[in-house]
Amino acid sequence: MYLKRLYQIIQETTVALRKGEKVEEYSVGDMQTTEFFIMPKESEINDNEIIKVDCHFIVVGVYKSKVEKYREELIFILKRYPAQNRLAVGPSYIEVAGIIGDQITTLQFFALGKVLGFWSILTPKTFGFEGPTADKLARLGMINIIGYKP
Repeated sequence: MYLKRLYQIIQETTVALRKGEKVEEYSVGDMQTTEFFIMPKESEINDNEIIKVDCHFIVVGVYKSKVEKYREELIFILKRYPAQNRLAVGPSYIEVAGIIGDQITTLQFFALGKVLGFWSILTPKTFGFEGPTADKLARLGMINIIGYKP
């Protein structure tokens, strides 16, 4: 799927931004979980060249001046996506991360495609969920892309 090139494009055109603290802790049943968000905070970035896309766990900044030049190359890469039919029907970030290899990079990929008009992103907020319920749904995979159309 040309993953090395996809990573290069994502790195050049996007930046992951945290919404909250660098370290967040929560419980899932009897298990205590700690998540680290080692990235700039969204409120610290005030660049007019960035379009901010909310991907629930993080906000992704997409450099609008850089993305368009990669449109055709990204379409070429997406045509080699192993589960081509899944792109249009709404794969979750967990599913796509299984192919791309990293969840944060997958969210950056989702945001890049949204800015290019390839798809929409569905999050728990899309359906009116907020707070702990939204977080639980997102951790279960409710961050999806839908409507792939290059």
